[in-house]
Amino acid sequence: MPLCKPRSLDGASMFWTTIIESQCFEVQEHKIGGPFWFGEPYRILLKNSRIVIATAPTKPEIEKDWIYVIQNFYSVCSTAAV
Repeated sequence: MPLCKPRSLDGASMFWTTIIESQCFEVQEHKIGGPFWFGEPYRILLKNSRIVIATAPTKPEIEKDWIYVIQNFYSVCSTAAV
């Protein structure tokens, strides 16, 4: 399963760029990355609560996680948001 234990944001959001987003979720990429960053460079957030629900070391992996999240949770989230 691609999800991680939900947790609050760690670190300043100014170091992250949103690369994909929907009504309820967003994928972010760490701006610095490389040897200066020790966490996963990609993450998926639940937008309104700013909770991290998935992380990944590569863009293809986070894209697979994104598809999983959209296919399994988007209809529930978008219905609850209305």
